[in-house]
Amino acid sequence: MLDPLNKPQDQSSESNDFLEYIKNKSCVLALVVNEKGELNYQINWSPDEKGLHGAASIFYNLIFDNLAFKIFEELREQCVLNDAEIDYLTISKMMNNFLQSQQAKSKDEDEVVVPPDQIFSI
Repeated sequence: MLDPLNKPQDQSSESNDFLEYIKNKSCVLALVVNEKGELNYQINWSPDEKGLHGAASIFYNLIFDNLAFKIFEELREQCVLNDAEIDYLTISKMMNNFLQSQQAKSKDEDEVVVPPDQIFSI
């Protein structure tokens, strides 16, 4: 079990609401992006059956039940309801840019450094 989310000294009421919300939960997975744009996460669970069940449930839903896609769909719906479709389109475009960047990196890593026909046997 990792340490619970620390409560910084000066927080907005929104942060306080979030900390109050997670206070008595058996398991919490928090994803945050820092000021450098780096994704970080922290997971905390209670050291009992409920906490372990909560952790297993979170990972099952993320990995096998398409939770990320469901959350993204809810984001789209909220953007439509709030007349913020441009936000959804911008987020979607950024995700595609991340994907293309990752695919380009993978392609570069998969390329053969020395073509097989230029390797000499000793």
